[in-house]
Amino acid sequence: MARARRILPGLSVAALVTAFILGPLLTTHPVSAYLLDRETLTYVPKVLSLIWMQYTLPGLFQHNPYSLVVNGPLWTLPIEVYCYAGLTFVGLLGFYRPRLFPLMLAASLPIYGVARYGDVSEAFTNLAILGFPFLLGMAAYFYRSNLPLDWRLMLALAAAAGLACWAEVLREEAATLAIGYATLWLAVVNFYFLRNYNRLGDYSYGIYIYGWPVQQTLISSLPGVSVFELMILGSLGALVCGIVSWHFLEKPALNWRRVMPRECGLSANGNHPAMSTSERAEASSTSAPG
Repeated sequence: MARARRILPGLSVAALVTAFILGPLLTTHPVSAYLLDRETLTYVPKVLSLIWMQYTLPGLFQHNPYSLVVNGPLWTLPIEVYCYAGLTFVGLLGFYRPRLFPLMLAASLPIYGVARYGDVSEAFTNLAILGFPFLLGMAAYFYRSNLPLDWRLMLALAAAAGLACWAEVLREEAATLAIGYATLWLAVVNFYFLRNYNRLGDYSYGIYIYGWPVQQTLISSLPGVSVFELMILGSLGALVCGIVSWHFLEKPALNWRRVMPRECGLSANGNHPAMSTSERAEASSTSAPG
């Protein structure tokens, strides 16, 4: 429920804006034909299904380099849902116990190797590529009290990733580990600028769901736009959309959790009733919006 409240409100509006504002304005089809087209009517439901994604709308962005693709990055959302399903499955099997969690991690490695490098379908390969950082995130959270966040270790992992890329051996895995660790380090390091920026809000998801449509719209509306101009205008446009989405949709949706504490077995302050005093203090000090 927490992930649904994080993903669906912003995605719903983004899909509606794309289909029923950008579509009628920019389609090469007559507006009436566009609105009655089956693809237009199925776009929002399929996007919100998070499984049966639809990437095209009739006549929209038809002459762009990536023609007809209205929001390409959404292809990662189904994989995210599969990862949540896997998370639930291993939890129901009891693998979150301290003695079993390492066994689950060890068993995942050969499965990952087959899915990533074996003769399997593209869908399984993509699931392995994006499932690997998800698994690392699970491990980081499970062992969070024993995970050192040190800039020297971050540099060592970056150097190891560079060496792996040069040698062309496990370069994706090494880079994923280095980038993931650096992300966690940046999340807790006490940089004044970053701390102040984080207080403004979590605009990352809004940038993710609006970035591609914004760029496609710019390419369609400004023939001959340069790559540099597209980067600047696209970044600013996506950031504005992310700001609006966060403050008017995503943040209010996350606040719905405050009126539904018993659904998740939480007390009114967001802590589990079985938490110790120290665990409550840790949860309070590390909680963040989004």
